[in-house]
Amino acid sequence: MDDEATVKRAVRKLLEDCADFRCVGEAEDGREALELIERLKPDVVVTDITMPAMDGLELIAACAGRRHAPVFVIVSGYDEFSYVQEAIRSGVADYLLKPIKPDEFYATMARVKERLRIRDGAGTAPDRAVPEWLPAAEEEASRIADAVWLLES
Repeated sequence: MDDEATVKRAVRKLLEDCADFRCVGEAEDGREALELIERLKPDVVVTDITMPAMDGLELIAACAGRRHAPVFVIVSGYDEFSYVQEAIRSGVADYLLKPIKPDEFYATMARVKERLRIRDGAGTAPDRAVPEWLPAAEEEASRIADAVWLLES
């Protein structure tokens, strides 16, 4: 797991370089990550796809629809379209490949900052509940977009 420790250090260092973000916790597996998310309520979670106990996509699904759900960024060594596709359907902010390129990470975090600004400021009030129909509508819109993309290919 030296690779994972190196990636964690790199992400922590890159976050330190982003003035608007700081690392508030680290987890060894998906279940621990979920516990930390529930306890610390972070705005952003940087996760991998492959983790013991619960993978990154399961972690994202477990947080979906929650009030003040974090924005997810995936950092993965897997360049498989099916993982990327599922991540997009789950609403992740970005899917970055290892090794992490600092410029890409900073650009992603700038987009995440804007997404959070809209969510917490200019968007709907943070204490409003997500309408029950919204997740299903977003999923259907994603399916339609995929179908249109496939037709145009």
